[in-house]
Amino acid sequence: MALNSKLDLAKSSQKGLVNGFNEFSGYAAVGLAGWITALLAEHYGAREALLGFGLAVITLGLWLAIWKVMDTHPWSQLHQQLHRDALAAKGEVESSDTVGLKSMMLYATFKQPQLMALNQAGLVEKFIDALVWVFMPVYLMSQAQSLVDASAIIAVYGIVWGASQLITGPLSDKWGRRGLIVGGFWLCSITSLAFVWVDSVWAWSVLAALMGFGVAMLYPTLGAAVADVSEPKWRASLLGIYRFWRDFGYAAGAFLMGLLAYYTASVVWPFYLVGGMMFFSGLWVLIALRK
Repeated sequence: MALNSKLDLAKSSQKGLVNGFNEFSGYAAVGLAGWITALLAEHYGAREALLGFGLAVITLGLWLAIWKVMDTHPWSQLHQQLHRDALAAKGEVESSDTVGLKSMMLYATFKQPQLMALNQAGLVEKFIDALVWVFMPVYLMSQAQSLVDASAIIAVYGIVWGASQLITGPLSDKWGRRGLIVGGFWLCSITSLAFVWVDSVWAWSVLAALMGFGVAMLYPTLGAAVADVSEPKWRASLLGIYRFWRDFGYAAGAFLMGLLAYYTASVVWPFYLVGGMMFFSGLWVLIALRK
């Protein structure tokens, strides 16, 4: 809803910009919080550190939501009115309002080629997150790295990802969505494969940074691309469907990688799986998404 509200307040030429700022705010905090909670856990224990930090963040977020956030629905209605006027100027009629969630879900998931490509891309993109948050710390600690060192390497990924979206989001407004999305997927593919081929903190940190930049190329751009092909009155619903498939990728990715790691008795093979999936997902977007 924070993203939908920002899109309500933005011009139609600023979708990448507001997606970039929204995701920067969230995921820079993910990287910082991972490092901070690791330090707190070292001193106070995992239970106390995670519970205390989590409650503090939730309380602050709830206070901001209740007292500082205003409803942006009037701006959403204004976008739809401008869309209606543009259609009338071309002699076209506005589409019906009677589309149900089931029909919209089927349309976005199986019928509209560009939304199909973007939804699968969102799902596969979360494989890289599951890899970073679940398997990367296990792999790094299996390579004799301490909890704090492993957390610092992973924090590099999160911080670069978050900060770079301030650049890649606006760039997608200027250069277009497809190139950044495909390039980001393929950069993540390369870095996922290379991560298990190196054995130094410096090399892991560099690869984590490149992986974070790859995600920054594709992450806000995917959301902006969905908004591009969505009518204003359905934008929140179609973004909700996209984010359903995107965040379902956490579960699907972790499950598939867990099975692979279990049956191969190795945490290396999940890196290969993600590398391959990211390559083919980017290829699908390259073929399906218009310039």
